[in-house]
Amino acid sequence: MAQIHTYAQSPVQLFIQLGLETFEPVIESAYGDFMAMLKDALINMITPALSKSPGFPLATHWLIIDESIKTCVGGIGAFPSGNRSAVIGYFIFSGFEGKGYATAAVSQFTRWLFEEASITTVTASIPPDHIASEKVLLKNGFVQVSSSEEVWFALYK
Repeated sequence: MAQIHTYAQSPVQLFIQLGLETFEPVIESAYGDFMAMLKDALINMITPALSKSPGFPLATHWLIIDESIKTCVGGIGAFPSGNRSAVIGYFIFSGFEGKGYATAAVSQFTRWLFEEASITTVTASIPPDHIASEKVLLKNGFVQVSSSEEVWFALYK
């Protein structure tokens, strides 16, 4: 949990601790100040969930790291959303988009959720005009299940 606190306060400090290249992370987002929202989620959602169930691996945030360049290129996480289901969220830092990182991370993460975390349904929501995220989900077998202010996709085991 210490790494989550470090990341929430200063991603660069965690990058240093992990021996990664350092840079000030920026995310272009339709959701506004994404880094502030991520910090809020880490402190007010993820940390309390981990405190209640320290062994529950879903309620966390994982870094997406390109080991070939020793750089954190984004993040991915899940939160339980019902019986054997989870909502995922992911992002790629500016400058690393369009290189397949999100597609690979969603593929590996959903595989892990199905095989290791006993999840049977994974959902994700995106803004209606976020074509890149839609492509990531569709490439990973997700299907659109609803559309309103956000577009929801689901993947079933």
